[in-house]
Amino acid sequence: MKNLMKALALFLLVVSAVPAAAQSLTGVVTGTIKDEQGGALPGVAVTLTGKTGSKTTTTEQNGTYRFVGLEPGTYSVQTQMQGFTPRRQDNVVVSVGKDSLVDITLLRSWSGRFPSPRCPNYRWTTAMHRGLEGCHPRLRTCW
Repeated sequence: MKNLMKALALFLLVVSAVPAAAQSLTGVVTGTIKDEQGGALPGVAVTLTGKTGSKTTTTEQNGTYRFVGLEPGTYSVQTQMQGFTPRRQDNVVVSVGKDSLVDITLLRSWSGRFPSPRCPNYRWTTAMHRGLEGCHPRLRTCW
């Protein structure tokens, strides 16, 4: 009976240590994607690229994303959403058992032909998101 108790105690010790060891060999990349006014952006495609390839996820309703079970190393995070300028954050370091926080703010992207009282036949550029408006007659662009 005494040997049975020792064996059971040893078994429980080994079984409880295995998940802890497995979890401690990886890291996490997490963050929030917001627009320039600070509003959360759901539905943004977020791609994590590292030495073992790429993984893609989509942000939740509150703008958060999470990549788990990552091998330690250096990664890059890239975002893509229609109507916003893509962003890329390089040199994201993932350490064993730690969360790497990568929050990104996306800027609205405006391109194409849009009528404007100041320059109706010109092409908008991405500078419009800063609240500036103007025209360059030689380049036929508005900003």
